[in-house]
Amino acid sequence: MTEGITKSMLEKFCEAAEKQLKIIHINAQSLTYKCHAEEFMYLFDGSKHDIISVSETFYNTPQDVVQLAGYNVFVSNRTSHEGGGVAVYVRSSLTCKIISQSVSPQHREQRPDYIILEIKLQNTKILFACVYRPPKAGHLNFFHDDLFELCTEYENLFVTGDVNAHFDSNKPCDVLDSKAVYHLLETCNLERVPFGPTYHIGDINSSLDMIATNCFEKITDFMQIPVSGLSAHDLLYAAFMFSVPKYKKLSVTCRNFSKFNEDTVKQDIIEAPWENMFYSVHIDEKVSIFNEILTGIYDKHAPFKTFVIKNQPKPWVTQEIVSLIKQRDTAYHRYRRTKMQNDSVIYKSLRNTVNRVRRDAKIKYAHSVFNNARSSKDLWQSLKSLNVTGKSRAPCAFPAADDLNAHYASVSCTDPEAVNVNIKHYDSQPALVEDKFYFSDVTPSELLKAVKTVTSNATGVDDISIRMLKSCILELTPPILHLFNYSLHTSTALLKVVGDIREAVGNRKIALLVLYDFSNAFPSVHHGLLLSKLRHLGLANPALTWMKSYLEIEDIPVPYLECVNNLGLMIDSSLNWEKSATVTYKKSIAALHGLRRHKNMLPTEVRKRLVESLVLPIIDYGCTVTFGMLVKCSDMLQRIQNACARFVFSLPRDCHISKYLIKLNWLSVKQRRNFYSVCLLKKILYYKCPTYLFEKFTFVATICERARRDDKPQLRLQQHLTDKERGAFWIAAVVLWNQLPASVLNCKSIDSFKNQAHKYITQHQLSY
Repeated sequence: MTEGITKSMLEKFCEAAEKQLKIIHINAQSLTYKCHAEEFMYLFDGSKHDIISVSETFYNTPQDVVQLAGYNVFVSNRTSHEGGGVAVYVRSSLTCKIISQSVSPQHREQRPDYIILEIKLQNTKILFACVYRPPKAGHLNFFHDDLFELCTEYENLFVTGDVNAHFDSNKPCDVLDSKAVYHLLETCNLERVPFGPTYHIGDINSSLDMIATNCFEKITDFMQIPVSGLSAHDLLYAAFMFSVPKYKKLSVTCRNFSKFNEDTVKQDIIEAPWENMFYSVHIDEKVSIFNEILTGIYDKHAPFKTFVIKNQPKPWVTQEIVSLIKQRDTAYHRYRRTKMQNDSVIYKSLRNTVNRVRRDAKIKYAHSVFNNARSSKDLWQSLKSLNVTGKSRAPCAFPAADDLNAHYASVSCTDPEAVNVNIKHYDSQPALVEDKFYFSDVTPSELLKAVKTVTSNATGVDDISIRMLKSCILELTPPILHLFNYSLHTSTALLKVVGDIREAVGNRKIALLVLYDFSNAFPSVHHGLLLSKLRHLGLANPALTWMKSYLEIEDIPVPYLECVNNLGLMIDSSLNWEKSATVTYKKSIAALHGLRRHKNMLPTEVRKRLVESLVLPIIDYGCTVTFGMLVKCSDMLQRIQNACARFVFSLPRDCHISKYLIKLNWLSVKQRRNFYSVCLLKKILYYKCPTYLFEKFTFVATICERARRDDKPQLRLQQHLTDKERGAFWIAAVVLWNQLPASVLNCKSIDSFKNQAHKYITQHQLSY
């Protein structure tokens, strides 16, 4: 297959410098443009270049980041406004870490974007930086200061980027622009690779981009190539005499079950030396022995095997498209040489044709894949193969040590003498109850039931998958039970709590995690005094140990916060849910933004399913808790749902949305909360669990003779004095429940109740 001119040239230079360090830089002029992203992936996806630096990525969120097979990507994005941004794609076989990066500028502030990395080669480390300086922008000192501090720590230094310095111009304004860049190069002992003009538009040819290094003597080759389908900037390429790890083909390593004999494995498990685990007195040692025995058996019967993944070309890139790309590149080279208007028209026509044909081919391929998806599993695999649902990697950010120290040091203490008197008082008193609170042991039936409910195929950090456990669970029950129960008997009762939640979720029951909320008392409540009181109230030592571990991760008290994250829901002291709504809004926008990039190749029905699976659950999460949310917050979340409807139907921004929500059979955000609340209440009443919630509800018919003659099973509304109390689930849900007609409330099954309730709420507004 004949490739485009640019791609074939890159591959030839890459082969010629196979064992050398190969660096590429390109100003992409926005990789958020679909045609630019397609061209970028066409050139570099699965390629053998070592480092690809990109300026003007226009990345704003992690969902914007274009992924390349065989590369790890490190980015520094602008989050306040569009434009700018840099990214460095490093071959996955190279070890790399971020040393420093720019802070996103304030709104419309013009300052450089940059990222500085340490990259480990075969036998040395290099410092690599990519920078983008907007035209006429100052503040280059931010990048200069960071780079200058690191110069003395690394022997080999590389800087790439677009600095808008006009190196080849003698105009006074251009000389002023380049002065700061020349100062940076001089003070850091850097020398530019002598490329020609790198930016071409009309009759203008300017040197804006650069690759600079302090090891100029190690350059073996360099060139610049026009990339007509990607940018008006030339692609810069340079090879350096550094040893790099040999290129490894993409591969996946997994257990090979082709010769797996279940009966033989079960026999080996029965005969394994489990007594070593039983006799050990340390839980960590027990777990280690269990993992060693089980993995040893599976290493024997299902050893790991590495499978090479062939980097196949994109299935929609046909011979016709490749031929058009070659014609486009040839026309661009001709136009660059002649500068004739006729050649410009021919090139632009071919460029537009390539973009249109490639886009249409991808959409056609995507639609054929979706039409052939026979199940939800097939659909999601198809979406993943098209990079629709892929996730981007983002570097971890850690708070400064001084900030952490100041935060924890701000927690006040109470009078130690008064606390000691109270502790002695409670410790001297007998417990108020004889039957103390204990966690019960896990039983074999509970273990088997819990394992059966697990559907994930994920492998844990111990390299033990659920398949390895399920295939021999009867034989593994004794050692697993021993681990669980021994762990419960020794400062780890949380396993029981998490196990109960998992089992309840697996059985489609209601699972609630109750946490102690000390709120404003945190600065003054003494943990030792609290534990003494709990001991006095009847908590046994194991439960007290668990409570102590919650209050202190090594005698460090848990600090008081005005707003906390509890299972993904932001709970603030005022309970107006403003912070929670803001977090939900940002997450939803990011998820929807990631889908918008692929809108054209997704059929309407697939868009609807994606929104219902990836965006609306973010809005719905915890909604039954958020009664009393500020009106402005509810409106903010409603705007997200409206945007989702516009995405599904490709509607303009000013289009009225109500009739389309009805067409999608979507309730408004407020009514979705009401719907989920009455459905949750129905489950509580139907299953009579959890007990601590079920006991909160009483049917009017049980206390009122007149209500017994009524067919409508109304609930008694508890008395409440404040709006904050009115937001409690057992009050808000009852208000909504009693507005439903008898035909809905008397539904026998959960599913029929959901259908009828949804239909009724669609036609009538439930008020709260």
